[in-house]
Amino acid sequence: MTPRRFFTTDGEPFAYTRLDRRSGILHETGCYVLADDDQRVPLLPAKVYKEVQARCHEGERLMAVGNHNKAFHQFLQALDLLPEPRAQWNAAGWILVAVGENAIRAGSFRAAEQPLQDAMWAPGTIGNPWVHLRLGQVKFELGDRDRAADELARAYMGGGRDIFEDQDPKYFALVEEVLDPPPGMDRLP
Repeated sequence: MTPRRFFTTDGEPFAYTRLDRRSGILHETGCYVLADDDQRVPLLPAKVYKEVQARCHEGERLMAVGNHNKAFHQFLQALDLLPEPRAQWNAAGWILVAVGENAIRAGSFRAAEQPLQDAMWAPGTIGNPWVHLRLGQVKFELGDRDRAADELARAYMGGGRDIFEDQDPKYFALVEEVLDPPPGMDRLP
């Protein structure tokens, strides 16, 4: 799963989920955030990371060919390799987002809900427009309109209109409905 790079409205790249050896840093809110590249943080042992990476790559391959059940098991095996607390590892966010993405592609929004919610505790997911988009879509499809509106608005604010490209227009229609346009604008661009 190659992350698509998005930029904030200020033109700054946002933090995205990473499949790497690093841990995040515990934030005062209880979730983990990505460490800056120059910060020293704990690393997964190389052997563990190599196995996590192999299972994730196999999960990606299986997901790409539509074998969602086997992909799901590969991702879960990768997640199980991470030491506790799992949420501290950059890889945990990446894996949980992959599990959610796999479930969405399999047509199971219910199965995507918990992994995407759990991913929000891992580094690089809170504020990640793609994760908010996917969680918003899941909430929309499960009938939780208020939460869907919140998550989809977060996706829009972090990733702009482009993040809704190639998505069903109903998701952006909800964003337009709930966000007040800025002064001087009739509708969102």
